[in-house]
Amino acid sequence: MEFLNSLLSFFRDFFESLFSSSSIEFKKKQQLKQIAANLKTIEPQLYRQDGFLLPAFPTALYQMFQFIVPISELLSSTIACTDKRVAEKNRDFLIEVALTNEQKELRKSFIYSERTKALIANTVSTEHLIEEQGKHFGQFLKILESPTLKNQGVLIEKIFCLNDFCQFDFNGFFSNFDPAFKTHSGQTTTVDNPSFKPLEVAEV
Repeated sequence: MEFLNSLLSFFRDFFESLFSSSSIEFKKKQQLKQIAANLKTIEPQLYRQDGFLLPAFPTALYQMFQFIVPISELLSSTIACTDKRVAEKNRDFLIEVALTNEQKELRKSFIYSERTKALIANTVSTEHLIEEQGKHFGQFLKILESPTLKNQGVLIEKIFCLNDFCQFDFNGFFSNFDPAFKTHSGQTTTVDNPSFKPLEVAEV
């Protein structure tokens, strides 16, 4: 577990560094140097000085892959579902949980069926009712710009970023270290007992 935590920390620092330099070429060279230095310090050893990635590297990623599979399945059946209706329903749910009960009722009032009920039960002029509904809609738009809702929007963006990561073809990557993974490339299935071999970095 300590080794996996070290690897996760390494990747976190690496991805953060992608946004911290102004020169793209300089940044790329610095990243390569840092990657090589970090790989040499992690135990068990992931990288050999002659340019080979050792089995411990894909083994750690394989453990991570097994951890994210159920997360990927959950996202694919909810907010990242290919059925847009299901995806939108789950996205709306994430937005709604950030609303107060009063805000939820205000949001509900904009549904077509609710607006129709209001028109039927209207005791004032239709123009006045429509004007009031417009004012309420303007109030709700301001709610969407509140810090709470903006933070919820950031959360949703992060969930989609996580989904993009989960969609990476790990099996295809693992096949570089163990050909048995080739038949599972692009699939949710995988090899139960991998036998990873060292691989020259240039071949990845």
